[in-house]
Amino acid sequence: MNKLLENFETIMPLNRKERFYTGSVLPAIICYNNFRYINRFFELVDGFDNKLQINPNADNNNILIQTEYSFKESLVEPYFIKKFEGDYETKDTPDLVILITEPEYFLFVGEAKMFSNANPGDINTQMNNQRWFIDALQKGLNIDKKTASILLYYLKNLFRQKHQLITLLFFGKR
Repeated sequence: MNKLLENFETIMPLNRKERFYTGSVLPAIICYNNFRYINRFFELVDGFDNKLQINPNADNNNILIQTEYSFKESLVEPYFIKKFEGDYETKDTPDLVILITEPEYFLFVGEAKMFSNANPGDINTQMNNQRWFIDALQKGLNIDKKTASILLYYLKNLFRQKHQLITLLFFGKR
């Protein structure tokens, strides 16, 4: 047993709040070393074979990442209210939203399950409940719906060696 695992089993219990992982650990993995390995993440998406150059520099940025993203609570500025007009009644929050803005728009919306025994049907139901959000982004950003693909990807839990599920929807270009 490695020291890290031993410490979580004997000194302090592991944080089991899923939002901690989807809001901090998952983006830290994806964004590691100034996005150097982000294309490894994108390779998991069926049908997405673009090798993207990500520029995290604030002066020339081409990527937006949101976690636990509540679109309803985020629409406060008049510009965005008009751009994404609609009646958004729920606060459904995708775990992960990645928008590549250049060279063209690429939208990724994902759900991650770290400590529950979710099955693909449950995840699909959750994503279908968030469909309004995806539709609103596609419409407001003029992203083509025809190039959507869904990825069900199983990750091994670092600490318990159980399989965990991430559903990632990719919506193509503008």
